[in-house]
Amino acid sequence: MKDTSKSDRRAIIFALLYTLSARRIYLGVTGYVLGEFIASTFLPLAFFGIYKIFYTKNHDWIMLSIGMSLIVYSHILSVFITVQFLTIFVLIQLFRKKITFKIFKNLLKAIFLTFGLSLGIIFPFLTDYIGHNIEGPRSGVLILESASDFVQQSLANSSSGMSIGIVLLIILLTGWILFNKFNFVDKIMYISAIFACIFSTSIFPWMLISNSVFGVIQLPWRYLSYACLFLAIIGSKIMTAEYWLTSYFTKCLALLVMIVCFISYFGAVQNQVKENSVVQKSYLKKNTVGLKQIPISVQLNNSNYNYQFGYSVKNGETDYYPNKAFKYAKSIQKHIVIIDGNRRKKITPSPMSNGIMYAVRLKHDSKIDIPVLKYSNTIVFDNGKAVSSRTSYRDTPIINGKRGVNSIVVKYIPSRFFYVLIAIPILLWILIFTKVVLSIKVMHRN
Repeated sequence: MKDTSKSDRRAIIFALLYTLSARRIYLGVTGYVLGEFIASTFLPLAFFGIYKIFYTKNHDWIMLSIGMSLIVYSHILSVFITVQFLTIFVLIQLFRKKITFKIFKNLLKAIFLTFGLSLGIIFPFLTDYIGHNIEGPRSGVLILESASDFVQQSLANSSSGMSIGIVLLIILLTGWILFNKFNFVDKIMYISAIFACIFSTSIFPWMLISNSVFGVIQLPWRYLSYACLFLAIIGSKIMTAEYWLTSYFTKCLALLVMIVCFISYFGAVQNQVKENSVVQKSYLKKNTVGLKQIPISVQLNNSNYNYQFGYSVKNGETDYYPNKAFKYAKSIQKHIVIIDGNRRKKITPSPMSNGIMYAVRLKHDSKIDIPVLKYSNTIVFDNGKAVSSRTSYRDTPIINGKRGVNSIVVKYIPSRFFYVLIAIPILLWILIFTKVVLSIKVMHRN
C-alpha cells in the first residue's frame, strides 16, 4: 500500500484493517484454518503484482509470481479463487483495450515464473494425484448462509466464518457515498468487494453451479477473505482522503482506527480466550472406543501427543482416499491388519517422520495387508529393508511377511526426478532474493 499510494498513513490503516479483520481472526485464531490463514497473508502480494503490471510504467511482474507462488505453497483452493479475480481484472483491461504487447508478455512471464517457483507442489500434484483415481474433498456447496446472517454476524463483530467485522461492514455499506471520487482502481476494488460478499451468501444462485468446477470451493464464505482485502483498500482510501480531511483530522482518524481495530480484535477473540482457559484443564486421553472423533479443542503435551492419531478428525477424514478405499475406510482407520486374507488383527501403529510403523508377529510366513493407503511412490520396508508390495482390495499394500516379528514401515518417497526439479525453484528464489537485495543497495546509493 505504501508503494501504490505513497502514503504512510494509508499504508498503516490498510494494514490494520486487513490484518485485524474478523475474517482473518476466524481463519487464524478461532476457526483453525491454518492453510487458508497463511494464504490470506500473501493475497495482498498477488493483487499488488497485478496492479504493478497494469497500472505502473515499468509493469513489474515479479511480485505477482512471488505472491501467487506463496499462495500455492499455502492453500491450493485459495489459488483457484485468486485466479478467478485476477482473470476478471484481466478481462476488464482487455475490454478497455489497455493490454499492450508488453503487458501481455509480462503476464506470460509471471505465469511461467509462478510455475517455476511452485514446482515442489505442482510436480507431485501432476504425477501422483492426477489420473490416479484419488478422490479429492467432496465437491459442491456444503454450507450456504443468507445475507441476513452475514450482516448480523458482522454487526456482532464475531470471529465466525460469515463475518467481516463491524468496521469493514460500515465501509461496505457507506463506500458508495464517495464512489464518484474514487479513481478507476478503487472503483474496481469496491465493486469487487460487493460481489465477493454476494458470492459468499445465498443471494448468489450457488445451487445452479454447485456441481460444476466452481463447486470445489464447498464453502462460499471463502470469498470473504477477498472482500476484506478489497474493503481494507477502500477503507484506507476513505480515511485518508485529502478532499475532505485536514492533516490534523487524518492523524486523529488514524489513531481512532488503530484503537477501534484493536478493540475489535479483542472483542472478536474473547470467546476463544475463554474457551482456551477451559481447554487448559482438558487433556487428550487415549481413545479406547474405536472411531471416536477428536475433540475440537484439547491440550496436548509430550506424554499424550501420540493419542491424537487414534481419533478421527471432525472434517476430511477420508479426503484424498483412493477410490476403492472408501468402502473399507473403517477397517483402515481402526488399524485392522489382515493376515492371509482372513485373519484380522487390530495393531496400534507408531507414527514417525513421513511414515507409519506396524509391528506384526507371525507364527509362519504370511501375506500381510497393512492398513495404510497406497499411493504412487508408496514404499514399504520390512525390518529395515525395502520390499515389494502389491495393492489390496482396500487400496492398501500387501507384502510377504516372514515368521517372527515384522517391523513394517510404510513411507511416501518421491521420485528422484522430484529432487532434481526442486533445485529449480530453490535457484529461482535465490535469484529473486539477490535481485531484491541489489535493488535495495541501489536505492540507498541514490
